[in-house]
Order: sequence, then structure tokens, then C-alpha cells
Amino acid sequence: MEEKKPQSGEEEYDMPPRLISRIGLFFLELIKIAILAGVTIALVRHFLFKPFYVKGQSMEPTFYEHEYLIMTNLPTDFENQSVEK
Repeated sequence: MEEKKPQSGEEEYDMPPRLISRIGLFFLELIKIAILAGVTIALVRHFLFKPFYVKGQSMEPTFYEHEYLIMTNLPTDFENQSVEK
């Protein structure tokens, strides 16, 4: 079988089509992982834990200004929690 040589004006590719396909699949997988990680972080941050930054001296001596706190959104006592207000 004869190897096709590029004609004038055509570019010769260094990488075979399978390698280009594998590189494309790698980046697609990388994008899927990034999206999944972002959604997971957003859900955890919204429903389970919330970060707070201490501003001012109102919480001293327990917490000082410029400290970073992570508070849970889950109730600590499930038995005494009511849905009604």
C-alpha cells in the first residue's frame, strides 16, 4: 500500500489521528472532573458548612479579628428540632 504524500498547500501532521483523539478525550474527562468537583464543593458549602470571617472585636476573647471559621449547617440535636415555626 502506498503512503499518501501531502500535495502542495496541504500540511503534514506529526501526530496520528488516534493520539489526537486520546488527547481530546483526556481534556473532555478533565472538564467533566472539574465540573463535578465544582458542583460538589458548591453543594457542601451551601448545605453542610459555611465559612465566616471574623470582623471586629465582638467575638473576643473566643475568636479574634481576621480569623476564619467554618460553621456547620446541621442541627446538633436532631431529637429536639421541629419543622414548624
